[in-house]
Amino acid sequence: MVGALFVSLLVLTQAPAVAPQPSAIDGATPFMYKSIGEDQLRLHVFGPSKPDRLGRPAIVFFFGGGWTNGPVTQFVPQAAYLAQRGMVAIVADYVGYLRATRTEVR
Repeated sequence: MVGALFVSLLVLTQAPAVAPQPSAIDGATPFMYKSIGEDQLRLHVFGPSKPDRLGRPAIVFFFGGGWTNGPVTQFVPQAAYLAQRGMVAIVADYVGYLRATRTEVR
């Protein structure tokens, strides 16, 4: 019984593996806005193929659930769809809870 309790506690204290986020996404222009250790946080901007001086509506997508984890690519289809219709759409990478609790990021 003590052994099972120890194994349960050991499993609970192990942070799940967090997949690295991509440095580039097809159809988007990446802008690094912060570096934390080896992690580079980026904004991936979808917009018109030719820059212009028009004021355009914009939207920012934050991935995941409960600010814990997820792929930055979660809202890429929506961002690409809106960009094709003249908006600027941004998918933002951020440090969620699981990524922030890794030893090298602390």
